[in-house]
Amino acid sequence: MENELGIVEVEDVSQLHIKKYIQERQRLGLEVNQTLNNNLATLKVFFQYLVGEEFVDEQSNPMCPIKNLKEEKAVIVIFNNEDVELDTKLVRLPI
Repeated sequence: MENELGIVEVEDVSQLHIKKYIQERQRLGLEVNQTLNNNLATLKVFFQYLVGEEFVDEQSNPMCPIKNLKEEKAVIVIFNNEDVELDTKLVRLPI
């Protein structure tokens, strides 16, 4: 059964299909880059399996040139000694 992209067999998946998938997910804005990177990692493992089982050859693996997306780094708030002392004093106050 053919889908709207013209993909019938797994060998028909190209790098362009993967890039369009990424662009569409980003356009919809439903996922952060970390989630998309997890999806890409799953696809990379799947296509590596297909290469190992000789369904796809290494040269036609569409995931080889695909790089992970840039992720935002989490900001870690660090408490200094004064913050800890103030917090300790506030906890000890009667209610």
